[in-house]
Amino acid sequence: MKIFIVGSTREVIELVHIIRREIGLRESDFVVVTDNQKDAEAITREFDIPVFTGDLFDEKLYLEVGIDKADVVIAGHENDMVNVFVSMLAKEIKVPKIVMAISNSFIGKFLKNHGVVTEVIDKSKEVSKSILEKMLNAYIVDAGEKHIVIHNVTPNSRIASKTVKELEDDGIKVVAAIREGSTKELKQDTLIEVGDTVIILIDKTLTHKLFSD
Repeated sequence: MKIFIVGSTREVIELVHIIRREIGLRESDFVVVTDNQKDAEAITREFDIPVFTGDLFDEKLYLEVGIDKADVVIAGHENDMVNVFVSMLAKEIKVPKIVMAISNSFIGKFLKNHGVVTEVIDKSKEVSKSILEKMLNAYIVDAGEKHIVIHNVTPNSRIASKTVKELEDDGIKVVAAIREGSTKELKQDTLIEVGDTVIILIDKTLTHKLFSD
């Protein structure tokens, strides 16, 4: 999974930490773009990830650093208009998932309703945790050495169209599956379908398998 983040020091560092802690992605899975050299230096001191600086309203900048290869774009800059611009560009080049943080709820709702962004985060809330959950279509609970994951299965979910047995062979225990409002009886050959909500128990070191290749 390649995650492309636009933001400044505090937001980026907090977000990368929480994503790596919760789903175990590598530093090489991230690309960061910011408009402040000091932010870039602070981020690279914290992580060994590529960080680029430039005009955040320059389309060429994003294309040069590979936004078109992203699986997820997270627009989390302090400037709402930067986030709108990045989201619209990501939509134009068909990035599969676009998560935008914004303080103007009307604009956020408008862009989501018109299919420009996949998910919108209210900046007044706990942004990093909210972005993680929206990005993964999941709610993750720490359970010691394991995660309890409540996951809404989308066409991009790695567990979609797999059987319970196939998932168990991968170390993923499906505890429950809800389909069209009813709990599905789970058998070894039960197929997990797009639209299902599943409750999963999984070792923390394997959580990334739910969401990345």
